[in-house]
Amino acid sequence: MYCPFCGSEISDDSTFCPMCGQSINSPDVNVRKEEKESKKATGTMHWVLVLITVVLLLVTMIGIGTALYLHFRDSSEKISQEIKKDDLKKEVKKEKAEEETKDEEDLKEDVLQEEDESSDLEDEFWIDEDTKADYSENLDPDLYESYDSKITDFKFYYPVDLYNEVSVDEDPDLVSYGENCQTITFEGSDGSQLIFSLTSRTDALSIENMTENVYNIESKGLVEPEKIVKSSEGDHGKAILTGWDSSAHNSAIYDMTKIEAGYVLQMKVIFPDYTSEKDRLEKAYVTECLYRMCGFSDSSQQVRSWDEFMEEN
Repeated sequence: MYCPFCGSEISDDSTFCPMCGQSINSPDVNVRKEEKESKKATGTMHWVLVLITVVLLLVTMIGIGTALYLHFRDSSEKISQEIKKDDLKKEVKKEKAEEETKDEEDLKEDVLQEEDESSDLEDEFWIDEDTKADYSENLDPDLYESYDSKITDFKFYYPVDLYNEVSVDEDPDLVSYGENCQTITFEGSDGSQLIFSLTSRTDALSIENMTENVYNIESKGLVEPEKIVKSSEGDHGKAILTGWDSSAHNSAIYDMTKIEAGYVLQMKVIFPDYTSEKDRLEKAYVTECLYRMCGFSDSSQQVRSWDEFMEEN
């Protein structure tokens, strides 16, 4: 062991220090030992408390740091998600806007194409879009224009100064009597129409039976139908009727159909109800001219002038 006074090394059973001469077992020594041990214990406790405090601080800091990390991580994720959502919304809006723009451009292109096609047809048929329907200005058949499809007898004349629109449908759609070959529709500013249609037959009926079928269908489409002709002769049949579009008599209809072995050819004249006797006679004369000048009417009567017509009416 060591002397508590001078620190010299002495034997364990020594009662005094040979170096400094102090008694090892004296009360002072015991007091010093107790004080030293007390200080040592106090110092140890102090460092234990310091260590505990440091550990608690570290734990607290780690907890706070973890909480802050989790908070900011969650906030960051939320912000990131919101940014992604905003970006997605912007992308969707952009795509939608692009689609709408494309649709608008396609629509404009379609409209322009239709206008070009309509303009081309008007030029081809000599139709002026500014024309006002006036039957008194169309009483000279020499001023009518002609059209020839080069298919069977599908050819006719029409008054160019009566209509302001024309359309041609050549889509091979199925219609009442077979497959559409060509449908030409003239329209006037007063709601009048002149329709010529050529249909390729898809039925297996005889001329006689098909004529009966056509007559029945056409008469059902009219109000107060009046038969003018229903006949079948050899290689063709004919059905001609007049009537109204409704019980209100808003529009009068002249309906002529020719039935051939392979085709059905039709002319429909539709015009508003008569406003006067003069108006009735003018519309009747125009209809007569259309009938007699139609390539598939097989009319044996020559076209007569307005004056000749009036002499008999």
